[in-house]
Amino acid sequence: MTTKRGSIVTMSVDDAKAAIRRGESRSDFDYVGKMTNEEIERQAVNDPEERDWDWASASLELPRPKVGIHIKLDANIIEFFKRDGGGYQTRINAALKAFVKLATKKRA
Repeated sequence: MTTKRGSIVTMSVDDAKAAIRRGESRSDFDYVGKMTNEEIERQAVNDPEERDWDWASASLELPRPKVGIHIKLDANIIEFFKRDGGGYQTRINAALKAFVKLATKKRA
């Protein structure tokens, strides 16, 4: 999902990777990669969104605990998620979470 506010574009990692592959990224990763920590910190200090942040309104939202269940899935589904190695249950959870978010939007 991509959202735009002024000149700031927010998107998922997958959308960003796809934009880079299509040559649509305007980010200069070579320039950023050559920046020193001091340069990065100086830019952050001068960024109005960082500088003007009201930390008094910040809140800590802890994730809800996961619920252990037993579920039977098709073998090809498990093979697909295991293909990238460890963390496959986390990836399955993320896929289900994305489905729920989309389905919830459609119902609204």
